[in-house]
Amino acid sequence: MIVFVIKLLFAMTAADPCDVIGPKWKQLDPIVSDSCYFFSGKEKTFAKAEARCADKAPSYGSHLVQIDNAGENQMIAGAITKTSWIGAHLVSGSWEWVGSGVAVTYNNWHSNEPNDHKDDEDCVQIYTDGFWNDQRCSKTIHYICEASLEASTPKTFRIRKPSYYAQRHQCFDTRNSLIALLCARNTPVC
Repeated sequence: MIVFVIKLLFAMTAADPCDVIGPKWKQLDPIVSDSCYFFSGKEKTFAKAEARCADKAPSYGSHLVQIDNAGENQMIAGAITKTSWIGAHLVSGSWEWVGSGVAVTYNNWHSNEPNDHKDDEDCVQIYTDGFWNDQRCSKTIHYICEASLEASTPKTFRIRKPSYYAQRHQCFDTRNSLIALLCARNTPVC
């Protein structure tokens, strides 16, 4: 029984919290961002990439990634191997994030960017070095989706036997043997 409990504890703590969305969703660095990320293996236009992100996890508010600071930008750049769409796009002459509609306040433009080449570059891609470039939205490239970990993390965990109870982030049975360590956003419930 003790070996089973230890294995259960290890499995629960070793799992990526983003697995609740799907197996390809990853949390990169919880100190930098508590979001979950999906890195596409296929190329799509900006609009199709955004639609795919929204379809992948609609109940988790997923969209093309919104990069809010240098730490997140560096983290994303370190995780990609191909130039990819991010969620910034040009709307009425201003850059905003496609998922939230919020103005882009942080950016990491490559030198001489954005340049709106041929008046036809209204979407943003990130290079593997972390610099950004405005690009034609019709170009097909890889893309990065982001979902809110707050929305994807269950606030409670229930074991369907009435003989279990929670105490100090741990789950015990009525014989007081440890069943599992629960740290679901500081709200453990058996």
